[in-house]
Order: sequence, then structure tokens, then C-alpha cells
Amino acid sequence: MNIETNKIMDLRFLSKFTGGDKVKMERYINMFIRFIPAHLEKMEKCVHEKNWEGCFICANLMKAQMVYMGIRSQENLEMIVENLKFKKPSSSKLKEFLNGLRINLNLAMEELKEEGNALST
Repeated sequence: MNIETNKIMDLRFLSKFTGGDKVKMERYINMFIRFIPAHLEKMEKCVHEKNWEGCFICANLMKAQMVYMGIRSQENLEMIVENLKFKKPSSSKLKEFLNGLRINLNLAMEELKEEGNALST
């Protein structure tokens, strides 16, 4: 969480990455908002099927996207990656981490929608 703004995300990295171009920032935000729900669903499916490699790939793709959006609350995703890296985790533990991740990402996407709307005005 960004202590200064009390938000889950911090767009300073994205602003620097895009050179402050509001159109580019809005485009990246919209891509993130479209990308994340599909990858969360895919990750949940992989957990259900005990497809640990697929889950690991999804987690790493999401982690990169979260960095661009400055989403600091990545603890649940980090736990998923760490559990997948070294051992075959329990599905129940991964589901617990996924639930926490989904909550944080839903909050972040709401914030990003607001930011995207502000950028387009």
C-alpha cells in the first residue's frame, strides 16, 4: 500500500516508463484491467487441476504486470511463486493465497479505473 496516498497502487513507475504520456498510461492501465481477471481465472484453473507449472507461469506474468502498475501488495503472489518454486504446494494453501490476491487486485483495479478515467479527461 502506498503510505502517502493510502492506495494499493502507485503509478510513479508507469509514469516514468511512459515518459508521463497520459495516453500511453491510460492504454497500459486498460491493458492491465483486461489482462488480470483472465490470468486470475487461468491460475485458479491451474490450481484446481494441480498444474503447478501453468500456475507458476501465470504468477510470474501477473507479477510483472503488477510491478508496472506499482501494486505493492504482492505478498500473496510472492507466496504462490515461492511455494511453486520449491515444492508441490497444497491446493488449499494456494487457494488461500489466491483469495487474498484476488481481493487486492480487485481493489487495485478499481483504483486504476479511477486513475484511467482521470487521465482521459
